[in-house]
Amino acid sequence: ANYSELARGYQEANDAKTGIYFYEKCLEIARLTGDPIGEMQANHNLGLAYQRLNNMDMAIQYHGLHRDLVLRAREALAAGDDSGPDDATLEGELSKASHELNAMYRQKAESLEGQENIKEAIELYRLGLAAAKDTSNPETIGQANYRLGRALILVSESEMALGFLKEHLESSLDSGQVIAQGQAYSALAAAYQSLSKTEEAVSSLQQYLKIAKKTDNLTAQAEACCNLGVIHNRRGEYKK
Repeated sequence: ANYSELARGYQEANDAKTGIYFYEKCLEIARLTGDPIGEMQANHNLGLAYQRLNNMDMAIQYHGLHRDLVLRAREALAAGDDSGPDDATLEGELSKASHELNAMYRQKAESLEGQENIKEAIELYRLGLAAAKDTSNPETIGQANYRLGRALILVSESEMALGFLKEHLESSLDSGQVIAQGQAYSALAAAYQSLSKTEEAVSSLQQYLKIAKKTDNLTAQAEACCNLGVIHNRRGEYKK
């Protein structure tokens, strides 16, 4: 507890490296004393500390260790070992670890995507989606599906992308998240266009335009109108 307090103090004083040293001491002591919750919390804090240093690989490592510890503890509990944390505590720890892990996978994937390493980014988006599912947060899961689906379109895997994008649309409709619905319809339209499914593309773009008008998003309205215009032009429907 004292090492943890010291680590927090150094973090707040913008001395991340010294903070990490004391969090590492926390982790060491938690392991020595057989304190599973202390070990989980130390890994979580180390992950956050490395996030502040923008060291995504180390952050992923520690958040991954946190998640692995929770999963092992849940397996032990299911096997009848009740000497560790209870199910409610483990559920909270799993959600916490998975939330941060998903965020780090997404950040690293976006960085790779920006460098046009799309295939590597896709693998990280897949890992991010797996982590997102353990957060039990529909919005987090929906966004993870959206990112993976959108990236798959970029490598001409549009048929595969459709499943993830439909999941995103479904969750956004269930939760009433209008902006997320617009995201989903826009990406679905792109997928359908690349698969030459024009009717489905038009339908998705019309829904996207409807939402863009509803939210007063002029940029989205322009994008939807432009894409609809291009499709109608190709079909010889010049009035439209």
